[in-house]
Amino acid sequence: ATWQTLHASLSPIIGQRGVAALIRRSLYLTRDAHPWLSPVCDTAAGQDLLAPLSSALLLQTEPEAIAAHGALLGNFRDLLATLIGESLTERLLRPALDHTSSGPTAEDITP
Repeated sequence: ATWQTLHASLSPIIGQRGVAALIRRSLYLTRDAHPWLSPVCDTAAGQDLLAPLSSALLLQTEPEAIAAHGALLGNFRDLLATLIGESLTERLLRPALDHTSSGPTAEDITP
């Protein structure tokens, strides 16, 4: 959900291809620490990365998925900050990250 929200938030600003390029580069930078991300990195250019990323995360243990997601998000944030600056990056990412972090926790089973 985080990646879909980020994609929707940033696409009007840097374009769908720009967001996809940042996600692809973030995956590349993260795969050394989390080798199971390599098949997602190898997804053909132009193909949606979010579905394979979601599937790969779901196949991992919860701690591993959380660690990889955090590393991937950190790399994405750093890359975006390199391109547009820290202040603008924080302003653009804050609503997307606040929105996704305000949902129920993994342990919360109530609707």
